[in-house]
Amino acid sequence: MDVLDFIDSPDIRTYYENRTFTPAEQAVLCMKSNLRSYDEKVAFVATLLEAYPDSDFPLEDFDDTWDIRSDLQRMVIDWQMNGPAKDEEYIDVVYVTYMKFLDSRDEYGDRCIFSTYRKAYEALQASKEEMLDEMDSPVCACIIKEWVDHPEKRITYTLNEDLQIIKTSSFWEDYEFDVPAPFQKGDILLAAEERYAPTASYNEDAFFCVAGERTLHNEEKALVFARFLRDGLHWLCGHEFRLRLRNVTEDDAVPKEIEELAKAIRSDEISFPEKEFPRKPQDDHELPF
Repeated sequence: MDVLDFIDSPDIRTYYENRTFTPAEQAVLCMKSNLRSYDEKVAFVATLLEAYPDSDFPLEDFDDTWDIRSDLQRMVIDWQMNGPAKDEEYIDVVYVTYMKFLDSRDEYGDRCIFSTYRKAYEALQASKEEMLDEMDSPVCACIIKEWVDHPEKRITYTLNEDLQIIKTSSFWEDYEFDVPAPFQKGDILLAAEERYAPTASYNEDAFFCVAGERTLHNEEKALVFARFLRDGLHWLCGHEFRLRLRNVTEDDAVPKEIEELAKAIRSDEISFPEKEFPRKPQDDHELPF
């Protein structure tokens, strides 16, 4: 499996067909995918560790205080030794399940507690179809492994709609590097895993957004995104989620609000914040154009 297989966005995959990523960059890109299972990620990382020597994982790739190769080795060993496949019933461990909306911390339904991972997983399987039928926006499942006597010690497994583990709570959220995207100011984009597109009507939970630019302190241009949420217009900026974005096609039912937002950004009716970057530039629901 090639590292490009772990980039969720088809547009970004095509854009980087001829780029060579360092082993450390390949590992980070691999772990950011929302469409590949954690088993696939660990297997890919294991091949990187076998194929490249220590010298190919220089500390300066990210931060000179982080030893990324050691972190990778620890991740592979921990998954093999302590992953769900090693599931057993312990007196001091419980498994808590809950559902949440994709790209949000908002939970859906109640939390439930089980004595083993298998029991927690089977409960999610039993309720999966009913849950998906009720929801009109993307969701994912979470299983938290908690130590009763040490509540600060926990592992969170994030599962996709096929109930495959795609992420675990780990140090990987701290690793990122700049991956320029092939999007232009005013492009309308949608999350690659958005299973609700095309949608018959505007769904505010669908991950539609519009590309824009802001000027950094060194006068370089940075790609940022605007998205409508329930409480107004949000600016979004981050390396991880942009790896999942794709350009909309004629089959996608783009909301009118998003089309008007794209037009306003292209014509500079909306200017993005240049120094500070607030999550919400406005407090009301009025459109900014």
